[in-house]
Amino acid sequence: LEDEDGDVTLTVGAAQAGAFPMSTGMSRLEARFPREPDAVAAALEERGEPLDAPTAFDLGLVTVAPDDIDWDMWLGPAPERAFNSVLCPTDVHRHFPQWRRYREYAGGGLSDMGAHHYDIAKWAMDIDETGPVKIIPPKEGSSGLKMIYADGLEIIHESTKDAFNDVVFYGDEGTLYVDRRGITADPKSAVDSPFGNKDWRLPDIGRSHRRNWIDCIRSRKRPVADVSYGAHTSILCSLANHGYQLRRDLQWDAKKYQFQGDPDANALIDRPGRGEWKLA
Repeated sequence: LEDEDGDVTLTVGAAQAGAFPMSTGMSRLEARFPREPDAVAAALEERGEPLDAPTAFDLGLVTVAPDDIDWDMWLGPAPERAFNSVLCPTDVHRHFPQWRRYREYAGGGLSDMGAHHYDIAKWAMDIDETGPVKIIPPKEGSSGLKMIYADGLEIIHESTKDAFNDVVFYGDEGTLYVDRRGITADPKSAVDSPFGNKDWRLPDIGRSHRRNWIDCIRSRKRPVADVSYGAHTSILCSLANHGYQLRRDLQWDAKKYQFQGDPDANALIDRPGRGEWKLA
């Protein structure tokens, strides 16, 4: 910023050095740099000296992130970068933040909405805790990837040109459409026919998944949306993303959770991490 009265500076004084300790017994510098004695020492070396903005920034005494956002925690294992309000908007509840569009932080729209839609497909086909054995991506484009299961079942990621056709089941005797408006089929009799005594029905989970989760804490039963089901759905989304990224057929070992004989593909499963952030 232009300042007609001179450059803006910052000075480390006695108050920050510990003359007025906080309720925890720490100085203000120690609270800013917990378990980082070298950073505290470096700041104290400049005590009493006016520091310009670049110097204060290098010492970690100023930040471009809002004070109520722990930007380092937000980044987690992702590469270090300066605060960005597009990735982490301060008005997050007014719109969808854009971090989900970048590979460093998420899996794009495929993982975003795919987590909902693949979950329905896996649940309906009773394959919640397994995975495909082969991923076949298209040569180009972002639609048409196939994931083949050991029994020949195919899950296809493709655009139906209809925003409401979230999941489509193709069978020998008809087609079933499941979306946010409800469920329908061709022929209609597939969904209009009354249930028989031996037909499988959804379990009664009460008014919500939260209610089901709390009930299962008490009963020690498995929730209808168990964490393992969600984990395998997330894996399916990642496999699809890897297929689009590498643009070649991939062989997946669903028991070992690794690609068969493919070091380059396996390198995508883990990331180097940043600092102490590692995949356990």
